[in-house]
Amino acid sequence: MTTFQELPASRPAVPTLGASRPVRARLASPPILFVILSLLFGVGLLVVNPPLRGPDEAAHFVRAYGIAGGELVPDGRDAEGRKGTLLPARVHDDFEFFESVRYNVGKPGFSYRTVIDYRRQAEVRGEDGRAPVFTLYEGAESYPPFSYLPYVAAGFVARLLGLDFLPTLYLMRLTGLLAMTAAAAYAIALAPRLQWALFAIAMLPAAVYSRAVISADGAALSFTLVVVALGLRTIHAPAQRLAEQALWMTLATTAKLANVAFVVLEAMRGRLAELPRRAGALALVTGPGIALTLWWVVATAGDVGTWRVIAGTGVPADRFDLSAKLAFMLENPLHFFAAMVSTLDNWRELSRSVIGILGWGDTHLQGWVYPVVAVLLGASFLTRLELDRATRLRAAAVAGLGALGYFVVVFLIFYLTWTPIAEPKIWGVQGRYFVPMLPLLAVVVAALADRGPRAATSATLAIASAVLSGSAALEANWRMHW
Repeated sequence: MTTFQELPASRPAVPTLGASRPVRARLASPPILFVILSLLFGVGLLVVNPPLRGPDEAAHFVRAYGIAGGELVPDGRDAEGRKGTLLPARVHDDFEFFESVRYNVGKPGFSYRTVIDYRRQAEVRGEDGRAPVFTLYEGAESYPPFSYLPYVAAGFVARLLGLDFLPTLYLMRLTGLLAMTAAAAYAIALAPRLQWALFAIAMLPAAVYSRAVISADGAALSFTLVVVALGLRTIHAPAQRLAEQALWMTLATTAKLANVAFVVLEAMRGRLAELPRRAGALALVTGPGIALTLWWVVATAGDVGTWRVIAGTGVPADRFDLSAKLAFMLENPLHFFAAMVSTLDNWRELSRSVIGILGWGDTHLQGWVYPVVAVLLGASFLTRLELDRATRLRAAAVAGLGALGYFVVVFLIFYLTWTPIAEPKIWGVQGRYFVPMLPLLAVVVAALADRGPRAATSATLAIASAVLSGSAALEANWRMHW
């Protein structure tokens, strides 16, 4: 036997290439690579995208700031009955400045480079000690507080430290980016299959952009990704990880009202014949989300800021009356579906905004990016789920039902809230609202096709899609604003 004294005095040379393989393998794993790219492009977008240029970011900022101040259920109203909250005067000054500046985007000769004198102007505005200013939620009062959790945490810190508007805004953006990147990365790591598909979906321009601004869209997608991944992980073991299932299903279904359609995904676990015996577990997983959603609708009286549409269009308020609209639907039961189909005439613009029409619907990617990303994304859906035929068909049917239900509910919400009675098309629907459907569609395609390219090819296509998506989003925002 070799003794200690007989060992070589110097360590043998370690092959550098061989030692680096585990490191390279870890860096190339879908969740770790996703975190790297999400933070790389997310921080870039966070910086390049000017304040309040995210879709409805002004409204989401005010709502998150209000929740951080203790207004879980919005109840503050102005003389016209519109809901809002009080912002410190200096925060409101800066908020109003950037809110007004964003309307200049797209005008000849305007660039955010011209806003460089903002600091000089800010020093001249009012002094400390002024009364807080009532600021409208602008429709964000309809969103449950759960989708704002990271922004609320940042807002609470900002209030505690007395931060002004810009530090508060960027602290909220950064906290949201980190939190939603972590949730999406967990989903990718959790999924037994479809990792590269979830990776590509989470790196779409619309997805990475929503994580880099103050928005409910980032939470709606990230939480849905975890629900889908967890469903695939426990598809043969529905009794496992019940507490985790309940947590993520509650977060997903309360992130946005339309997400409540995703409760049907619980039927993906176990055989359908076993559902009655799983009634207790189903209630545990889906019950909290459904109950909180119903509570929220009742607590807010279904207020979604319809006054914005009335003020912007001049349409009489009585044409938006919910009771009258429900009566009209009873008399004309097919009108909603006819209006939905008519709205889909604009399918090209809707599908492009699923990929990513950023900002306030005014920041387009280069035209060639949309078809290329769409092809790469679709290719990432093609993979084997390693499930028996009956389980695959059940997964496809349930995921397809969830996607269809979500699709219809999105249109129904806008039909009931933002569309005047008897209008031939549904107002306010944007393609970005349908991004949370994509993980479900990925399950449908994978389950039905049950084949795909080699793992290395799938990884290459997904990474190419991610890099192109992030780069295109950065380029579009720089071109639009600077």
